[in-house]
Amino acid sequence: MRKANFRVILILVIVAIAGLAILLLSGKSSVQWWETYRPDDKQPYGATVFHQLLKDVRQGQPFHVVTDTLANELPEDPGAQVDNYLFIGNEAYPDSADTEQLIRFVQAGNNAFFLVNTVSNRFLDSLLVLEQEVMPEAVEPEMEEFNEDEGYSDEEVYEEEYYENESWEIEQTSATYYDSCATLYLNNKNLIPYPLVRRFEYERVYNNWTYLQDKLASIDGNEAEVLGQINRTYTNFIRVKYGKGFIYVHTTPLAFTNYFMLSDTVNDYTREVMSYLGEGHIYWDEENRDYDFKAYKRNMGANLSEEGPLEFILSERPLRTAWYLLLLAALLYLIFGARRQQRIIAVADNMDNTSIEYAEVISQLFMKQSDHKKLILLKMELFKAHLRERFMIRLPLTGEEENGKLFAHIAQRSGVDQSLIESIFTQYHYLSVIEGVSTASMLEFHQKIEQFYVLSK
Repeated sequence: MRKANFRVILILVIVAIAGLAILLLSGKSSVQWWETYRPDDKQPYGATVFHQLLKDVRQGQPFHVVTDTLANELPEDPGAQVDNYLFIGNEAYPDSADTEQLIRFVQAGNNAFFLVNTVSNRFLDSLLVLEQEVMPEAVEPEMEEFNEDEGYSDEEVYEEEYYENESWEIEQTSATYYDSCATLYLNNKNLIPYPLVRRFEYERVYNNWTYLQDKLASIDGNEAEVLGQINRTYTNFIRVKYGKGFIYVHTTPLAFTNYFMLSDTVNDYTREVMSYLGEGHIYWDEENRDYDFKAYKRNMGANLSEEGPLEFILSERPLRTAWYLLLLAALLYLIFGARRQQRIIAVADNMDNTSIEYAEVISQLFMKQSDHKKLILLKMELFKAHLRERFMIRLPLTGEEENGKLFAHIAQRSGVDQSLIESIFTQYHYLSVIEGVSTASMLEFHQKIEQFYVLSK
C-alpha cells in the first residue's frame, strides 16, 4: 500500500513538473504586458504590427534590421536618396563607435528617428542642448596628489566631476508627468486627437509620460521644430536639423505598439509621424536595445573572466528555465528514489467464488437421494440471497411478515409480476411444512424461480 502511494505521489510530481515546463517554455499561457517594442513580439506592447506596416507600406524600398554594430552596418553616405535610421524602445544604448557613425550618417543628409521613453543616450546627449542654458565648461579640475588616507586619486576626481556635468545636461533635456491618459496631437496635421491610455491586464493604470523641454537645439545652433504634443502642453515630437540631415525624437513609443496600432486613429497618427521618413533605406536598430555590460567593463579597463560553460544557458530564458527544472527533477529523484528498494511482491491470484458450484453439487446430491424438501429449502435460501444482493431488499425474519407490501416492493425493484412472486412464497410455505414432497411439486417450484430469474431486470 505504501509503495502504491509513493508511485502516485511520484507520478503527480512528474506531471506537475512537465506542466510547469510547458507553461514556461511555450510563453502562450497568458498575455504579457511588459513593454518590449521588439518586432517579433506579438504581445500587446511588442512592435510586430508597426514593423510589418513599415515593410508593407514601403514596398520596393530596402528594409534592414541592424543586428551588428552601426559602425559595420550603417553606411556613412549611402547615396542620393535620404536614408533613415530608426530605433524604437525604452532607451537606446549606442556606444561611442556607433554614435560617431550615426553622427556622420546624419551629417551626410539622412534622418535619425528615436522613438524612446528615455531621451538620454550618447548620441542625443552629444547633439541636443538647451538654448537658454549655458552649459558648464569642460574645465579639467586641478590635479591633486594621491592621498592614501583619503583613498582616492586625481583620475577619480576628474571622472566624478565629468559625470556630474553630464547628468546635469540630461536632466534639462526631458521630464515626465504622471497620468493615466496622454492625448496625442500633431502640429500642422488635420488629425483627430487620440487619447492614449496606459493599460495593464486591460485595466487603466497611471504612467510616467516623457516630454521634451522647450528651447531645445542642436549643438550647431539649429532650433528644434515642435511637430507634436501631449495635451497641447507637453512636447513629445521634435525635429532638429544637424548638418545636412535631421534628428527626430518622439517620446511616446507606446503609441507604436501592437495594442494601440489596431486602432484606426492611431494608424492615422503613426502614418503621419512616419511621413517624415526619407525615400531611401530604413535601418531598424535591434543591436542597441540592450545595454552591453561587458563592453562597459571593457571600456572601464576591468578584467573579465572567460565565459563559463553555463553562462550562455543562464543568459537565455527558455534554456535557463529548462536547466532549473532539470535540477529540480534530479533533486526530487534523489529524495524519493534514494529510499531502500523493496523486493517486488508477487501478484496473488484472487480466490474464485465457488458458492454456486457448491450449491449445484449439493442439489445433485439431494436429487440422487430423492430428498426434494431439502432441495426446495436450499433453492429458497439462494432465491432470498439473490433478492438481497441484486435488489438490496431487506427480507423479514419470520414468515408472518411476508405480506402483500413486501411482494409489491420486490415486484417494483425487480420488474417481475407480483403474482409470480406471491406464488413462489406461497408454494414455498406449503412445501416446507408437508412431510413428503413429490418430484412434480419440486420441479414446479424450481420452474417458478427460474422464470423469476429470467424476467427480473
